[in-house]
Amino acid sequence: MYKVLKKTIIVLVTVFMMMTSLHWEGIRYVAEDNGDNGIELIDDTDSEIIEVDDSGDTPSGDETIVIVDDPENNEVTEPVQNDPVVTPVEPGENTEVVENDPTTVDDPVVEPTVNMPAVNLSGAVGSVLVRVSAPEGALPEGVEMVLKQVKGPEIEELINESVDGTVAKYTAVDITFVHEGKEVEPKKAISVQMDVFGAVNNNEKTVVHIDDDNNVEVIENAQTQNTKASTQANFETKDFSVYVVVETVVPRLTVKFMNGSTEIASMIIKAADTTEEVETIIYDPGTGSIPAGQAFKGWTTDPNYTSKTELLTIADIRSAAMTTADGLAADDSVTYYAALFKQYTVTYVDGKGITVGSEVKEIPSRETEALYTVNMGFSTDDSHNFEGWQVADGSGNIIGYPDNAETETVSGQEI
Repeated sequence: MYKVLKKTIIVLVTVFMMMTSLHWEGIRYVAEDNGDNGIELIDDTDSEIIEVDDSGDTPSGDETIVIVDDPENNEVTEPVQNDPVVTPVEPGENTEVVENDPTTVDDPVVEPTVNMPAVNLSGAVGSVLVRVSAPEGALPEGVEMVLKQVKGPEIEELINESVDGTVAKYTAVDITFVHEGKEVEPKKAISVQMDVFGAVNNNEKTVVHIDDDNNVEVIENAQTQNTKASTQANFETKDFSVYVVVETVVPRLTVKFMNGSTEIASMIIKAADTTEEVETIIYDPGTGSIPAGQAFKGWTTDPNYTSKTELLTIADIRSAAMTTADGLAADDSVTYYAALFKQYTVTYVDGKGITVGSEVKEIPSRETEALYTVNMGFSTDDSHNFEGWQVADGSGNIIGYPDNAETETVSGQEI
């Protein structure tokens, strides 16, 4: 006997080996083909089984069978697509967790190729001309350089804290690169030249970088030089924001070397110079030409040096210059003179012309005379007495030597 349902029943069917038990409000039914391509439910309490249509059109796991009310008491079913039913499962020893495996994967995003040729850019703002030279692979094609002059108390404070000496002047420029409306940074280091017009040649020059977080870095590898029109600062970098050419007044010590009234060389050091730097800055300049019969003995700050004056080496001068520079409040200078000495050689010979001794007498080259004591000893045999020495040659070099000096003979020996 058929039992007709008066309302729509949605039965979720899960197929296991083409057979499924269905429980609904305590009534048991069997699904049977009625010949009209439909499924009717008949009461079959004894079998407690719902048999599925064996036509081969078994509903898949993501379909449901909808049983609708038919006015002529013919239940009709039709497959309806529905979302899969997920039944929560308590974790246990036999539970396997399967990650969601999407059936479709988005294609990877392919970035457009950007040409990055070598490029040279230049621009000016205020009193500075900026030129950059970027190698291939550093900046995109069509990039533009944007310059902005920077001034104000905040940047002045940052500069004063980062450099030695008194800041006399500074030139600050914010350098950025823009490509297609967006700011870009170079992929590689590029060369930068800043020409600052109106800089004071005697001022010390330092290049400083200030980043977006106001961190200050002195560019140690920056090279600066003065030209007739400007001061050039050259350096390499890949980080761009604000770059500053700072001019400072630093007390300096000028060290001069003289040979008489002729200047040989002039060198400049400052308190901040290290020992290694001073060794390079203050070098041995030599003495220039030296007259015949004279010898260089050292350096002195006294142009009226004597044979008793303490003479200095180049190492002594470096040490003294660094000590002086450390205490400078303003520019200063020191002059060193080459100490040149005339040399006179006094040779002692016996009656046979054989040299028995010699002595070198040195006097400052500017002096015309000096005292010399004849004190060379001489031994004779028992038949002779040594009475002294007589000038045999070079009497013209002895002041006041008597023209009528005679040779004396002792026991037949001329002395």
